[in-house]
Amino acid sequence: MAHADKSKKAEAELVRLLVEGEARLEKYRGMGARARLAGVILCTLAIVIAMFPPTGVGIVAAILGLAGGICVGAFLIYDSSLTTWPIVRPLLDAQAVQRLIEAHKEKGANQEPWLKT
Repeated sequence: MAHADKSKKAEAELVRLLVEGEARLEKYRGMGARARLAGVILCTLAIVIAMFPPTGVGIVAAILGLAGGICVGAFLIYDSSLTTWPIVRPLLDAQAVQRLIEAHKEKGANQEPWLKT
């Protein structure tokens, strides 16, 4: 059931991206920039805490470094998605994606008619 929910969310997000276009891409760019900034700040704090350790804060440095790494990883995902979108976009057809979603809702078909050949 959880897989079906994730699939529905992904399909809906793809349709919104195709319909809204540049506005949706700007949202992703902003989210990526915020993730990068948070990651840099958290990693910097972790390094500073590790360099000047008062007693008992080693775990804090590790947690900050981990959180910073996750944020930087999220930025890399957004950045790679935005970089490849101009290549992927011409291969997709918005109406075919909408038909796919409707067909998926009706009969649960696992077809991929949104790819142009």
